[in-house]
Amino acid sequence: MDAIALLHPSQTLKKPVLLSDPLLALSSLLQSMAESFAFDLANKVLGKIASLALQEVALAWGVTADLDGLKDTLSVIQAVISDAEEQQSNSRQIADWLRKLKKALYEAEDVLDDFEYEALRRKVAKAGSITKQVHSFFSTSNPLPFSFKMGRKMKNLKERLDKIAADRSKFNLTERAVVVDTTHVVHRKREMTHSYVDVSNIIGREQDKENIVSILMKSSSDEQENVSVIPIIGIGGMGKTALAKLVYNDGRVVKHFDKRMWVCVSDEDNEIETLTKKILISATMGGTVHDLALSIKKIESKEVEDASITDNVPEQILALLQEKNNIRTIWFPYSEINATAEYVGTCSSRFKYMRVLDLRGTDFEELPSSIGNMKHLRYLDICGNKRVKKLPASICKLYLLLTLSFKECTELEELPRDMGNFISLRFLAITTKQRAWPRKGNGLACLISLRWLLIAECNHVEFMFEGLQNLTALRSLEIRRCPSLVSLPPSVKHLPALETLMIFNCEMFNFMDEDGDEENDIQGISCRLRSLMVVDLPKLEALPGWLIQGLAASTLHYLLIRRCHKFKALPESLENLTSLQELRIDDCPQLSTLSGGMHRLTTLKVLSIRDCPELSKRCKPEIGEDWHKIAHVPEIYIDGEAIKSTTNN
Repeated sequence: MDAIALLHPSQTLKKPVLLSDPLLALSSLLQSMAESFAFDLANKVLGKIASLALQEVALAWGVTADLDGLKDTLSVIQAVISDAEEQQSNSRQIADWLRKLKKALYEAEDVLDDFEYEALRRKVAKAGSITKQVHSFFSTSNPLPFSFKMGRKMKNLKERLDKIAADRSKFNLTERAVVVDTTHVVHRKREMTHSYVDVSNIIGREQDKENIVSILMKSSSDEQENVSVIPIIGIGGMGKTALAKLVYNDGRVVKHFDKRMWVCVSDEDNEIETLTKKILISATMGGTVHDLALSIKKIESKEVEDASITDNVPEQILALLQEKNNIRTIWFPYSEINATAEYVGTCSSRFKYMRVLDLRGTDFEELPSSIGNMKHLRYLDICGNKRVKKLPASICKLYLLLTLSFKECTELEELPRDMGNFISLRFLAITTKQRAWPRKGNGLACLISLRWLLIAECNHVEFMFEGLQNLTALRSLEIRRCPSLVSLPPSVKHLPALETLMIFNCEMFNFMDEDGDEENDIQGISCRLRSLMVVDLPKLEALPGWLIQGLAASTLHYLLIRRCHKFKALPESLENLTSLQELRIDDCPQLSTLSGGMHRLTTLKVLSIRDCPELSKRCKPEIGEDWHKIAHVPEIYIDGEAIKSTTNN
């Protein structure tokens, strides 16, 4: 029997409710407006209002007064939200008041996102050829119609919020406030944080991070100590949270600990039950280039009609869904779902406020052009669609999109021409049949906000796109199963934020250094790579010189070389890798000896050699010709056998 799983965003701790009757289940879903976090939502809306970008937009479009009025009303309401949320379980009237408030807050968020979208649209238009054209007074680029429409929306919204604010007096709610220097300050919870951090924006914390990671590693290996608490103390604004994020995302920490959890604790979270609930939620949802995508589902999609459909989709369910216009998330977690292009078209036309659209495993041939109407969309995934051949040009109008995946779409003929319009994009996964990336125009090189890029199963592409060095925010570059790819462009060494480089299953790939004097080029290398993984590269013979001699030489922590059957030698300058902690070499039969500088790698903690017959012989304890080069390493594994170091025993 068909079934629909109900997962309320504010109740992620509980298991989904499975009901045998899909219509009854859907009815429960649409009517379910259980407790949510209105305070956090109000905080978020106020944060948007206070942002410099929105203030500038409001000034340019003449809606500053409307925005200030909205802010004042929200501040008044926010003072009593915490008390209302505590009392709602005992008062149906208060619960109803909170439901009305949350609905208005979501509408406020939508209106503010409209402003952000319009600002990004104009930014894209200004950079393109549209500015060269002559526009009529009522063209879409003229601010007057837009500001008039938005001013009217904000006026209506403020009237609703004013009424909600007035109704608060019926319930004798307590204002959570303090007085500082005779100024009335609304007591606010700590803003909820996530674990994502842009390393390029944090300066001067490297040594502090190294100290904490060192303590973590040491304490976690101490069998006498089960729990370690490492406090980071300082006044507000010093960067304590940023430092914690750096530690949390450090590759060594990720690899060393089986479970990581990111939990934000506010000043009011002083009850054991509350803290335990937050920790369990984090453990359930996970704290893992998926934090950004999860935060979209948990934070941006709270208290809305989110549908997680776990089996075939009956027409009756779709009919009921289409009666709603404020659905923000539709999630198809299993590949058995067969959403048609017509259904996607209905969604994109009907649900204009949708933030998350998960279409993994669908099998339509063409994504409807109406997808461009979903201007609030943050997350779009059509991964695994084996039939889709074309992405409409309108998809490039999704200026607020953060995550886009069309990985394993093996029949996709080419990328949209204006990919560079994804001005907010952070995560991108690509599969395409085209033989060459566009060399000019508004392409991938324009994605200056991109953090994570996966290129997979691009069977015909021989070279990467030009302008790779423009991706100054890129932290992770992953290339998988691209059999025709010959090399990476020299510009990869000039990516200042790049931390992880993974190249797997590329039959023709071999690193190529830039032509010219490599020694004189060292000063221009800005790459600070931390992890390098090369796997199943049958033509790879050596590592690139810039990796060993540039800035990456002092930052590389993890190096994996696996199933590279022509790999012959580690560079003699390997000793330059002054931060290398783990080196793994698997199934590289032509690698017969270690470089002479191995014994100078004092930071190396783990060395694993497997299926390298000659090298394994030379690394045998005491008698091997290369044993003296590795005897200082604490953990040594030869063909799976653990060998104790003799130097640091």
